Amino acid sequence: MKKIGIIVGSIILLFVVVSSIVSTVVYNQNFPRYERHDDTINAMLRYNDISEDYPRELHSITSGDNQLSGYHYSVSNPIALLVLSHGIGGGADSYISYIKWFLEQGFSVFSYD
Repeated sequence: MKKIGIIVGSIILLFVVVSSIVSTVVYNQNFPRYERHDDTINAMLRYNDISEDYPRELHSITSGDNQLSGYHYSVSNPIALLVLSHGIGGGADSYISYIKWFLEQGFSVFSYD
């Protein structure tokens, strides 16, 4: 009876280990590290288009082994600070038209990569 318990326990442990490894490999294949594309080849509004009117300040944050970057756009006497969180595949500049609109409404904005 003890031998059967050891065999069943070993099978369960093996299943858990193999499932974890397979899940990690599949996740990493489907969600690779995001690198910014060449932003000069599109019709979207870019930060370079508005940089003179809407200056921003770069902030770096260390999280474990990673260095995160974010930008603070400030206005005088802000209503509030809006933290803009992008979706999968985006970045701090993906929502530059929204950032511009919020700044024009009197909000300071923090957007990060």
